[in-house]
Amino acid sequence: MGLRDILNLTGISIGKGQGFGRGRARGAAHRNIEDEMACITTNAHTSRNGDSKIYITEVIAAVRISNGERGISAV
Repeated sequence: MGLRDILNLTGISIGKGQGFGRGRARGAAHRNIEDEMACITTNAHTSRNGDSKIYITEVIAAVRISNGERGISAV
């Protein structure tokens, strides 16, 4: 079965992820992300198609592909 065969899956976006981390801040207080969005908006502009959107989403599930670990510990 492929993703196109899953009933009620209307779409999916998959892209190369890039990032960095500074250790695991589990349980960190919810923070305002305006500074991060402003930095990305200012510095990531390339004038190419596709660089015009930032999506902020809540993670509702996580799976570590390498070992099948699930939940917050997989993040």
